[in-house]
Amino acid sequence: MKKFDARRVLIHFIVMSDLLFYALCLFAGLLLAVQPAVNNLLGQSLQSQAMGAFMNFVVGALAIGVVILVAGQWRWPSMSQVQGSTWWYWTGGIMGAFFVTIALLAFPRVGASMTLILFLLGQMVSSALIDHYGWLGLPEKPLGLAQIGGLLLVGAGMLLFRAS
Repeated sequence: MKKFDARRVLIHFIVMSDLLFYALCLFAGLLLAVQPAVNNLLGQSLQSQAMGAFMNFVVGALAIGVVILVAGQWRWPSMSQVQGSTWWYWTGGIMGAFFVTIALLAFPRVGASMTLILFLLGQMVSSALIDHYGWLGLPEKPLGLAQIGGLLLVGAGMLLFRAS
């Protein structure tokens, strides 16, 4: 008979708990507010916002590479895997570059709060549509009045920030 290991159960609970993912998502959101400002400072330091954005992606690619190596998952995709992917699966990097570029341009112009409120509103609308219709291979999660009300409240919050 195995001995009960409370520490192991607690670690399993924490790792598998939705609360951990909520906390990690909240932390990622906090970093989302900091990243454009840091990228702006890097661009100023390098005397080129474009080079700062480029270096952002270089450092990010290296960081992901380290994670892949540590996890023992490093392998190049085969040609059949590459050819079997739909062309638009490869556009995530373009979307990331667009985000970083717009953040670099918008932060000094409209401010960190307004930029991120608009980003958040765009993310909420697109994610609500993705959930509602089950786009991009995700399960359908129909929108209810509460979710629509949440979108309207974020929009109202944006208007309040804009008015001040």
